Amino acid sequence: MKIFYRCVVLGLALMLTTQLSAQMSSTEANLMGHIDFLTSRKLMGRKAGSDGELQAAKYIYGQFKDRGLILLSDANGQDFTIVSDGDSLKSRNIVGIVEGYDPVLKNEYIVIGANMDNIGTNLLTVNGEQQLQVFPGADANASGVACLIELAGMVANSSFMFKRSVVFVAFGAKEEGMAGSWYFVNRSFAQKDDISMMVDLNMVGRSGNNNYFTYFIRYIFINLY
Repeated sequence: MKIFYRCVVLGLALMLTTQLSAQMSSTEANLMGHIDFLTSRKLMGRKAGSDGELQAAKYIYGQFKDRGLILLSDANGQDFTIVSDGDSLKSRNIVGIVEGYDPVLKNEYIVIGANMDNIGTNLLTVNGEQQLQVFPGADANASGVACLIELAGMVANSSFMFKRSVVFVAFGAKEEGMAGSWYFVNRSFAQKDDISMMVDLNMVGRSGNNNYFTYFIRYIFINLY
């Protein structure tokens, strides 16, 4: 009988390990898929106000929607217009929410954000000929957006663990004076005074033995989950 139970426990452990391994492999594949799309040449470096940034925004919107987030706009995002170098450009934020379970604390918010734009393109003169240089922004900040999407799905699937509501934001026009962040705080999110904490995911693709993951926080300890 002991051997039977041991076999059952071993079988369950192996099954759980296999499921966790498959989940990790799936998440890794998803992360790479997001980065491949965001850095593809058709997005041309995702410069603020460009069609590439708009395509990135719509992609993120679709990913948030597929993961069950409550979205605060349509696929075009919460759009805004800024003036840069004498020209006006239109950008946007994509905002999704996972509501907390506590009837009181759900009205407080943890914001997790990542900027989706990059610096776009540049013209170079090589051997007397102009060549288009594209800045795909794999680390800055496709890596952060990829993590934002996958983290949103994980939180949505485990919403019973979160007393407070978690807001996921893909910010536009970061390279234009952090305009998307400014717009979120000053124009689009009326409950800004109820934000308990904000986490910014930026250039998270640089980890490794020679470049450890780092974080910065103002508080020694705070219970926010």
